[in-house]
Parts: sequence; structure tokens; C-alpha cells
Amino acid sequence: MHESPALALREKKDASILVAVDLVKRGEADAVVTAGHTGAGMAAAVLRLGRLPGVDRPALAVQMVTDTGPFVFLDIGANPDSTGENLYQYAHMGALFAEKVLGVPEPRIALLSIGEEKGKGDARIQRATELLDASSLRFVGNVEGKDLVHHMADVVVCDAVLGNVTIKFFEGLSGFIFDIGSMPAPVQFITHLVPARYFVSIVQTLFLAGDIWPVLLPNAGALALMAAVFFALVRRRASKRLD
Repeated sequence: MHESPALALREKKDASILVAVDLVKRGEADAVVTAGHTGAGMAAAVLRLGRLPGVDRPALAVQMVTDTGPFVFLDIGANPDSTGENLYQYAHMGALFAEKVLGVPEPRIALLSIGEEKGKGDARIQRATELLDASSLRFVGNVEGKDLVHHMADVVVCDAVLGNVTIKFFEGLSGFIFDIGSMPAPVQFITHLVPARYFVSIVQTLFLAGDIWPVLLPNAGALALMAAVFFALVRRRASKRLD
């Protein structure tokens, strides 16, 4: 996983990823599924299968779940230094995927940026906006991060850095939600009953008092419960600040 993709492919001619991609090239397979190095998978596909006409760089895409259905989100990791022209090409590739795989006849295309006003963003967003406005694609403008769960577009395009940070945030958020759900019922009950500021004040008072330790240390269960409630409240407080 820590090898250079290009070096690994040069030195390992019989690597499983190369064998798998060659099967697709020869028509003996329809797709490749890999849990290995992402860069090696991309490099193998480009070297063996090539790129579509008019596409300078490939992109990594994922289907994101929303309240009314999935949308195509790209690029999530292939090209951190994409140009406006690259974003325009990603939009075409995403539109084809949405149409052929998701069955969306005229997919709505949007750029992920810092504001919903069309053209708002850095130079590459502005350039991509110009190109998309002049294209035959159904370009609806920009979407913000908060819009991603509301299916404002069928294809959302961004550079790899923004895309990767976005999906990692959703991964972390879902893990946080499941962690809260898996807490023991008493902990969930207390964290919803007691305001965080009151419990923090209680903990501070107890822990600053030196005579509390001889009581708490022999009772591991009480100490563990207090710690669990404390961290749950801190998490809940942090999530409210994010909202």
C-alpha cells in the first residue's frame, strides 16, 4: 500500500491489478473490483485501457446517498491539481455515468464550491462555469456542502482535495452517529437529560477536589460511567456547534 504505483506496475508485470485490467481489455471481463492501492488501480486502467477521447485525466467517482436518491460525486482522489478544463471533462464523464448507470435521462450538473451563486469560487471554478454554460449539459450552477444530502444535482464535480475531504467527513460523521447509537442506554439517557455545561462543571469540581480519588479509584465502574458520559456530552456539544 505504500509503494509508488508506477514503480510497482513496472516491477510487477504479473500483479493482480494488471491481470484483471487486461481481462477487461480483452473482453473477458466487464469490470474490475479492487480493494488495493487506489493509485495502482488508476495507473493500471490508464496504461492498459487508455482514456476517452477529449479526457486529459481520469477521475475517481462515487455514488452519494441523499434523501431522494443517489448522485455521482467526482473527483474524490485522482487529481488534486485539476484545472477548469479538467472539471469540465469530469462533468461529461459524470453525466454519462448518471445517464447509463443510474438511468437519469438529463442529469443535472453542479460544481461544489463556497457559494451557490453561479461562478462563485476560485479561477478553475469560474473557468469550468464558462465551459459548462457553453455546453449541451444541463448545468445548474453551484452547490454548497450543506446541499449534498438534498439531491440538488445528479452529478456534483470538484477537485480531488475537496472531494476527498468531503467523503472522509461523511465517513467520520456516520461513525460518530453509530458510536452514539451504540452507547449504553443509561449513558444516552444522561447525556440527553443533563446539559453539557452542568456536567462539565460537576466533573471539574470533583476532579479538582483531592479527596475524591480514594473514592473513585477503587470503583472502576463508576469512573468508567463518568468518563463515558463526559465524552458523550463533549461530542454532543461539539456536534451542536457544527450545526
